[in-house]
Amino acid sequence: MPMLDIFNSSGDERPSLSKWMKGLGFITVTAVIGWEAYKGTLTDTMLVAYFAAVIANDQIGKRQSIHHDLEKKRIDTVSDAMTPQTPGGLHGGNISHP
Repeated sequence: MPMLDIFNSSGDERPSLSKWMKGLGFITVTAVIGWEAYKGTLTDTMLVAYFAAVIANDQIGKRQSIHHDLEKKRIDTVSDAMTPQTPGGLHGGNISHP
């Protein structure tokens, strides 16, 4: 798997603008944090904010994925419950027939 494939959308394997923007933002902010650390001006607040943003981004992505899967299962379950199911096939409209 080529390294740049991580910036493609999972559905159609075409480049994803949001993934590219997120990747470029991550690289830029990481470079700024590295530069601030190199100069000795990195504050604890900036470092904590950086880690919080990186961790929050990952956790939000996981939550969205889980929510999407649960919503799909809920829709499938409701769809299955609404489908008429008659054991043994149709009985000519007689619902009291076993």
